[in-house]
Amino acid sequence: MARGLAKNSVRSSKMLFKKRSFILPFKENYNTIDFNIDQSFFRSPEFLPLVPKEESLVQISEDFKILEITKNQYNLLNDFLIRKNITQRLNLSTLNITSPLACKNYNLQQYYEQKIETYYNSFINYLNQFKIKIINFNQFYDVFTNYVFKVINQSPFTFYSSYDKLPSYYLNTGLAIYIKNKDLDNDDQLYSDFLSNKNKFEGYIKAVNLFGFDVDKEVPYRLFLNLNRIRNIELKSFYKNNFEDYYELEIRYIQNLFNDFYSRMINNVNNYNCLPCQPDQDIIRTNFVQIPSVIDMNNKKLLSFYVKCLYIEKQLPIPEEEDNIIVNATMLAERLGLRAAMVYTIGQVNRLGNTRVV
Repeated sequence: MARGLAKNSVRSSKMLFKKRSFILPFKENYNTIDFNIDQSFFRSPEFLPLVPKEESLVQISEDFKILEITKNQYNLLNDFLIRKNITQRLNLSTLNITSPLACKNYNLQQYYEQKIETYYNSFINYLNQFKIKIINFNQFYDVFTNYVFKVINQSPFTFYSSYDKLPSYYLNTGLAIYIKNKDLDNDDQLYSDFLSNKNKFEGYIKAVNLFGFDVDKEVPYRLFLNLNRIRNIELKSFYKNNFEDYYELEIRYIQNLFNDFYSRMINNVNNYNCLPCQPDQDIIRTNFVQIPSVIDMNNKKLLSFYVKCLYIEKQLPIPEEEDNIIVNATMLAERLGLRAAMVYTIGQVNRLGNTRVV
């Protein structure tokens, strides 16, 4: 169900208006959520991206894995609907909800790594275009970070700002299920499946709620397991056991990319892609002078880069106390580790934006 006019084959304005009149109460009066607005459902208690651990996922169909608790609740929902259908108390046969799911997982961490690779490729192109010669790591750090700051508005750089903005993010949280994956914005199909029969529609909402799922009010074929509906679950330990630690992921990505990018550059790797999203378009030959392999990537450099990336990605003004934030974060990193420093950094960005960073 799109926010504007969606796909439909209704040529009569009167009939289209009539169908739309059924849609509006659905959005307003039923116990549903909006995948695009109710972001807290798709974040950790610290409001961070949900990245399920691979070992916590279980197979539910050929190309689709979800968390075990999601699979268990969905199987219970299926059993319930089959029983209701047999007794003719609730017929959702047109939805094929008991058929194998047609969903497909994507490796979003791999996607992010490929995205960062395009940054590196375009950076090498930039060096060659402007004939910039790198002589040591400090110069590489300055040139590379300034380049990122220039182009970051076109595409977020940090894992934090990239991961949960991907269209398939919800489907890869381990908590979401798509009953169907095609024509999700087709108003005619929506009307036929749900709104043409009010009792069937209400029964569908109540049934999925009963087993812990919420329905996306924009696309009712999408379900999300609301952990707050599940009894006898300790949320803090559940998130810790089933999802990756965002801060550890971000630290690893930033550290690795500087080490890897600089090492590859000084080893005179000759084959690069020209532009993001256009692999193998051209081959660029690069000739660098012999430069030292020492990588001086300290906590202050990492945190300074991270802070500035977040501010630019969220289109927030760089605060006057930026230097103090970096100094405080660096001191925290020395005393308590980089993770504590990044927790502090996120808090400062939230404070400036007077909201959570989303």
